[in-house]
Amino acid sequence: MIPNTIEHSGETIVAVSGQVRASHEERVRDFPTEVELAETVFELPPQVNGQLLAGDTTKLIPVRTIGHVIRLFLVHSRRFLASEGRLTVTQFPNGLAYGGGVHKEHNFHCLGKTRLVLLDHDDTSIAMCTQERNKFHREYSIMGVRPLMPGDAPKSTENGVLFYPWFRLLDINDAVHGEFRIISVWNGNEYIPMWRVYPATRRPGNKAANLCLVKRTEILITQESDQLSVVGILHKTTSLDNTGWDITIAPGVDPALVLCVAAIVEELN
Repeated sequence: MIPNTIEHSGETIVAVSGQVRASHEERVRDFPTEVELAETVFELPPQVNGQLLAGDTTKLIPVRTIGHVIRLFLVHSRRFLASEGRLTVTQFPNGLAYGGGVHKEHNFHCLGKTRLVLLDHDDTSIAMCTQERNKFHREYSIMGVRPLMPGDAPKSTENGVLFYPWFRLLDINDAVHGEFRIISVWNGNEYIPMWRVYPATRRPGNKAANLCLVKRTEILITQESDQLSVVGILHKTTSLDNTGWDITIAPGVDPALVLCVAAIVEELN
């Protein structure tokens, strides 16, 4: 089978799953365009680079070419009067299954804790998101199927699969800071803030941003160290039977991690 290819600067490159040429279209008013997102290839912290949530598969790797992004749709098909649901992932614009059939299973533990499991096409676990007990904020752990740091012990076991600490999402909503989420990465001893996820109506740094009511249907993901640096955009989509997110992912950013974030945001909303 010949892999998908894209013409770029006069040469043909092999495209990763979900990769498209960045567009100048401003799909969310006053948000960065795909072209702006694709100006830089981002790097995850050293302990994460080369150890993506996707594991050894090449189906879920980031796009590494400036001028290109990954475009996906995460769709939540809820079952009537049920606590479970399936989140499917498709590529833009052809609607093909992402990564050969990557999907998420969503359900509740008997104690009321939400669990989201990212699976590949043959139902092999890639990552798991679980709700944690926290007195002050809603908290989720994002875990991978192998240790991130030497000596890490598994944090959870599901169906015989060991899951290790990778990331943590804190949902914060207070009068001082407003509503936002912090994504932190595990360094072997503690979680270090990496990204900020927040509803917005304007691009970071826009003087009018603070004058408008935020929309929880329009989400920016930025670097925590530089909130003018956008690594991803989530835009809510709805229909009669489904609800979900239109997702744009910048070069170098792990799509499996962004899918976990989007699934948690869907749950929180």
